[in-house]
Amino acid sequence: GLMLLFSTMALAKLAMLPGPIFTPTSTADTIIIPYTDAYILQDAGVAILTAFLGYAFAKAVTTAFDLGYLTSKESRKIIHTLSAPL
Repeated sequence: GLMLLFSTMALAKLAMLPGPIFTPTSTADTIIIPYTDAYILQDAGVAILTAFLGYAFAKAVTTAFDLGYLTSKESRKIIHTLSAPL
């Protein structure tokens, strides 16, 4: 996981990945903006935040199961249904 994140950040920094697409309203030309340090840090921060929230969510559902608030079937369905958008 972390190796993939770091390698993607390195490829973006070395301009080997295309950046965001920008289409000015005055022309029909499409411009690809190179990744800046701010874009790379933003993407890395969101990836780390998403991983942390996914772990916390799974831990919360597991704790609810351990305390008897949820059955095994319910906890499995909740994790599979709600973690898909992550």
